Amino acid sequence: MFLKLNNRAMRGRVADERGSALMAVIGVMAISLIVATVITGATLNSLGYTSATRADVQSVAAAESGVDVVLARVQTEPCVTGVYTSTGNPSYTAQMSWSVGVDPAAAVWTNGCPTASAQMVRIVSTGFAAAKGVNGNTRGDARTVESIHSVTMPSTGVPANGAAVYAYQAVTTGGSGSVTTSSGNVASVHVRLGNFICSGDSPSYANIVLRDGSFSSDGSCKVKGSVWASKGVSLEGGAEIDRDVVAGEAFSLTSGKVFGSVWAGTTMNLTGNGTIGRSAYAKQTVTLGSTAVLGATAADTLWTNTGVVGARGGINIKASVIAKTVTGTSFVSGPRTVGTGSPNTPSNVPPMPLVPDWVDFGYKLSDWPGFVVRTITGAACADTNSIPTIVAATAANKVVIDARSCANGVVLDGSRKATFGADTAIFAHKFDLGGGASFEATKPVNVWLISPDEVENNLPTPAVASCTGVSGPIKIAGGFRLDTRIAAFVYTPCMIELVAGVKWRGQLYGGQTKIAGDASLAFSPVGLPGVDLDLGTDITGPTSPYAVLANQLSIRDLAN
Repeated sequence: MFLKLNNRAMRGRVADERGSALMAVIGVMAISLIVATVITGATLNSLGYTSATRADVQSVAAAESGVDVVLARVQTEPCVTGVYTSTGNPSYTAQMSWSVGVDPAAAVWTNGCPTASAQMVRIVSTGFAAAKGVNGNTRGDARTVESIHSVTMPSTGVPANGAAVYAYQAVTTGGSGSVTTSSGNVASVHVRLGNFICSGDSPSYANIVLRDGSFSSDGSCKVKGSVWASKGVSLEGGAEIDRDVVAGEAFSLTSGKVFGSVWAGTTMNLTGNGTIGRSAYAKQTVTLGSTAVLGATAADTLWTNTGVVGARGGINIKASVIAKTVTGTSFVSGPRTVGTGSPNTPSNVPPMPLVPDWVDFGYKLSDWPGFVVRTITGAACADTNSIPTIVAATAANKVVIDARSCANGVVLDGSRKATFGADTAIFAHKFDLGGGASFEATKPVNVWLISPDEVENNLPTPAVASCTGVSGPIKIAGGFRLDTRIAAFVYTPCMIELVAGVKWRGQLYGGQTKIAGDASLAFSPVGLPGVDLDLGTDITGPTSPYAVLANQLSIRDLAN
């Protein structure tokens, strides 16, 4: 009986412990799930951190690439908007701005391309990662870098200097040919070698400078400025000089007038009714004609190192006379100091302006940065519509037109019209413009007509006498019309002929020049790129036509 009771008790205890193993299994599973969740979370967090780090590296690299690209492009090509973008991977957007200040901490920045007054340039570049961060970790997807540099801006445009007319050998005027000014600048005519003949009807030159030659005039030649000649000066037939005359050798005046003073390196002759309005200085004898007039008051001076010879008649010398001898004294109304003089030219002689040597200017595209190039060859050379067609197609761009291979050069006639919308340089070995043709413009522009001189010897090459065959003159005649919004520079080692009533505006630079037949030149300085025409030298200094970004003043990351 005792045994039976124990068996019954054991069976009850076993029944009460059923399911206890399942609880243990569930507990283990719960722990495993928690561990797995923790591991998964840690893995995902690590993946997000890793992807963000990768994105950060890519976006910073992209931003710095944007800075480097702007630095390279702004120094090698024209700046348009100041915004630079890349759509590749990694990609960036860079904004350039500039300041006139020199302290980055106090600078006021203006977005866009730097102007001539800029002292600093700032580049703010935002780079974008190719592979973005995951799990919401976007902190490295975009990064912004700021870089500040000092900047040196190039001189803008072509140096607008030089004389209204430069001729290496000689200048001839006649038939009402004239030179005036349209810009307020003092017009001048420079001749390097040879004489100047002013004839015809009232050419209105401002200043005439002959480095190695003489000046002569007849008819009604009128000079509105001064005349300098290393050799003699001869005025006849009612010629008039509004200001002064400086002659390296003899000076002669008959039936004309110099309103200012005269300096002569040797003798001075006033015959007929020649008049000098102010003072006169001569190293040798001064000879006065029967009706000569000299000086306005005793404050003016007639000075000579030798003697004064005066003819009887209506001579009227109001100036004070300083001479070693005076033959005939009744014509002197002012004070006289006889027996004196000086072996030297008076110190008040106006210095001769510089007439530089010839500038050799060839076809070199590096002289024309920012210009597109169009070439005329073959059958297009015979088509007189080639120039009008090209300038119409490139009206929004500066352009160099190369017609050097055309045997007959550039011919524009038959009422054809070329309308310019931007600065244009045309190269050819000869030009013939006339027949009622015209250059028009939609806005103020500069135009260059250039027959290049490719030989660097400071001499016109070919020489004028050899300008036959391929090389020839630049002739502008026959009613050719130049729009008043165009200033045109003409260059050739050969002859420039401005004739038949043409009204030109700009400058002439030639082996020889001729302005006649009621033609006129209104001086408006244009110049040649890379050349100082006042000095006849290449322009020194930075050769780049673009901004030069030098010292990096600061670089830093900006918050996004």
